[in-house]
Amino acid sequence: MLNQKQKRLITALITTTTVKEALQKANVSNRSYYNWLDNKEFVDELNYVQQQVYNDCVMDIRNLSKNAVKLYEKLMKSDNESIQLRAAISIINNAGKFLEIKIHPSHIKEEPKKTLFQEIDELTALLEESGWELSEKGVN
Repeated sequence: MLNQKQKRLITALITTTTVKEALQKANVSNRSYYNWLDNKEFVDELNYVQQQVYNDCVMDIRNLSKNAVKLYEKLMKSDNESIQLRAAISIINNAGKFLEIKIHPSHIKEEPKKTLFQEIDELTALLEESGWELSEKGVN
């Protein structure tokens, strides 16, 4: 069974940007962290939690993407040709960018270059640069 420090570190690892930051937040030494990486139970739990966060984020992105596609469909059917043209240009300009976006779980022993949440922030910024706003109800 994991101790409280190990549980605290797992939480910190999924909510911070770097391993160094997570270690500071959880008040865990580098030595303890690297020793725990040899502990199957710790690694299994860390992998499980990371996968859950990843799955939740992917599901959220899928839902937002569905809403965005529905909005584009609505805009493409607009009576206003200017709105249709803007939607079409936005689709063409962003189609490649959306296909290139990949979200990978970070590797345990490496300090991640970007967290999953940073990737989501970048996707949000990309949508906002295109003139769209994200809300809990979808893309506006």
